[in-house]
Amino acid sequence: MKIVEAKKNDFKGITSLYYQLYPKRGKPPLVKFRTPRLASKIFVSKEGAKVIGFILAIFISYSKSRFGYLEELIVDQKYRGRGVGSKLVKRALAWEKARRAEVVFCTTDSAVLFYEKLDFRRPKRNTWIQRAP
Repeated sequence: MKIVEAKKNDFKGITSLYYQLYPKRGKPPLVKFRTPRLASKIFVSKEGAKVIGFILAIFISYSKSRFGYLEELIVDQKYRGRGVGSKLVKRALAWEKARRAEVVFCTTDSAVLFYEKLDFRRPKRNTWIQRAP
């Protein structure tokens, strides 16, 4: 056995395996796999010329999967509690929606209630696992 980078002639085999993983997604002749497409935007909130908050939105698309991440939301301490964070999240979500993201993830320990107020939900059964080297 050897592990190599996928080539164009491997896509028929990749398609077959893909539908073993996702049998309910239907079967077009060939899944159009490409290197995942990644897009990102940083949105800022400004008071005059001063940046008072920002959020990083990341979008990933590969095959039929389209999802987003919200990262690095921070609002200057002097401006917290004024809706700045909510507006930044809503702007980032609108950007993700325009790309037809199926789901948008974020990770947080300290702002769970904040995100829940914006309709984020903790999964009942978490399918995410992680490794921190």
